[in-house]
Amino acid sequence: MANVLVKRSHNLHYLAWKIHTRPEIIASLVARMNDSDGSLRRFYRRKDIPKSRGRKRIILSPQGRLRLVQDAIYQHLLRPQVCSRIAHGFVPGRSIITALLPHLKADFVFMADMKEAFRSVPKKVVMEIFAQLGFKGETLEWITRFTWEKDFGLPQGAPTSGMLFNLACEEYDRFLISRCRGLGYQVSRYADNIIISGRRPRTSSPEALDVDGRRLLYERFQFGGNWIRFGDLRNVKTVEISETRPARVLGGLLTGNDIRLSGKILRHLRIAVYNAILSGDFSLYFGIRGYLFQWYGGIPPQVAGSIEKARQRLEQAASW
Repeated sequence: MANVLVKRSHNLHYLAWKIHTRPEIIASLVARMNDSDGSLRRFYRRKDIPKSRGRKRIILSPQGRLRLVQDAIYQHLLRPQVCSRIAHGFVPGRSIITALLPHLKADFVFMADMKEAFRSVPKKVVMEIFAQLGFKGETLEWITRFTWEKDFGLPQGAPTSGMLFNLACEEYDRFLISRCRGLGYQVSRYADNIIISGRRPRTSSPEALDVDGRRLLYERFQFGGNWIRFGDLRNVKTVEISETRPARVLGGLLTGNDIRLSGKILRHLRIAVYNAILSGDFSLYFGIRGYLFQWYGGIPPQVAGSIEKARQRLEQAASW
């Protein structure tokens, strides 16, 4: 028994050293994993976000000690990892804009979402990722359960999930790069969104791209010997592009020579930033600012007007 306790203490301090956090925080989470349900679900706050066609996106936002540990895992283990060149979501220095840049001057573009992508990453794949980062035995089990949830896979809302998803797609990304290069296509991936584009001098038609794109994305793929299957794709379509008929991709408008944010998205952001200021939701406010800076290098006039109106309303309310 004494040897078991000594080994447990050693593992706690090792993991704490690797992620730059205190061992007692990790120990408290490990103790919760030994409760009756063996789950850390109580540390997540769930929010259901309505989507089109009656669907919803389930966000599990980690709280308290689990949030501290996940932030540490991301900062000290996951953030420094190198993702494939076609991965643009959750990668420092990359964005929606860098995901769309390879498709400038394209004549047609194929788009698809990977269905249930984050939920579909199995525990064995997450364990393999952390095993490649040097973990084994008890510490491997702990760090996997800190970042993977048995009913939701990689929880959307956790700071670790985006980079873990990118790393899980590493072999698939290489497959896409190789196959698309051979077919004369450009490809990029933003989280679970796949974009493939072609040009008429190199590829025959939008119809050919549609057939090739569907064939590529229905492939099952591996990571470290473990199979991942995302199920059916959704929102699959191929569209032609021209200056007068831009393609709407990831909320932006892609023309033959330009990328810009769509008017619909700008209107949505204008309303969202106005409400964020009035409600005091500064996390949302600064998130919108950061997103707009990616596109414009500043705040466009439409949104700046809403910010000013919200501030004037707050000043009037304070003077009453």
